Amino acid sequence: MLTSMQISAHRASSMNHSTGLRTSAAQANQVHFSGLLPSRGVSRQFGSTTVKIKPGSITNIKCDAYVIPQFRRAGKFPHTSVAVSQAGAKAAIEAYNPWFEAYQASHGGEVPPIGTAHLVPCEGQYKPSNRHFKAKSLIHVASVATREPSVAAEASMYNALKEAKNAGLHTVAAPALSTGDVDGLPPFGSAIAMLKGIRRFAEDEPGYPMTVFLAPYAKNKSEQLLANYYFESALEGQR
Repeated sequence: MLTSMQISAHRASSMNHSTGLRTSAAQANQVHFSGLLPSRGVSRQFGSTTVKIKPGSITNIKCDAYVIPQFRRAGKFPHTSVAVSQAGAKAAIEAYNPWFEAYQASHGGEVPPIGTAHLVPCEGQYKPSNRHFKAKSLIHVASVATREPSVAAEASMYNALKEAKNAGLHTVAAPALSTGDVDGLPPFGSAIAMLKGIRRFAEDEPGYPMTVFLAPYAKNKSEQLLANYYFESALEGQR
């Protein structure tokens, strides 16, 4: 898990990566017609960790685990949770609430730290033939409505991969963390923060094979094209 010192360092630098990227449909079309889009299938290797951009809903990706952003409170579920629940993992989604309540009970009422990850196997829900749901586990991350979306995106990605590694998993798919209406982080800022978490994991676990699918998603075509472009640009810019 990220330490408080690492989180503080991220807070000091993250503002350089998350500004100026909220755009209109007209701007999206302009980028599209300039020939920069659609998705170009960008991937990069960091040690034994491979990162690929896979635009759209994570429920279209067959992998060991989906990363599921959650509020730092029990009760209401964010959009990604609802989509995954409807795809066939309702029980695994709803398992977040009792875990959250148990965490609070054992920590004097404190909420989990930003980016805390909790893995739930999808027992009885994962079927290789199920075209609607293609993950064997969910990794819940306490990342929504933190007031520090860049910090949440980085910490959640790092901790989710640690949970996956501890469970012996090798393929993980994650949506664009912290980009929803509640947190409002632009796609490029989300990508940069998530990639920081992924690269930290790759440095900590140099011999562990891991493939990470980043799945930016938007409700309309223009915004989807832009999200693809920003995530791919962020990945291509890694050195």
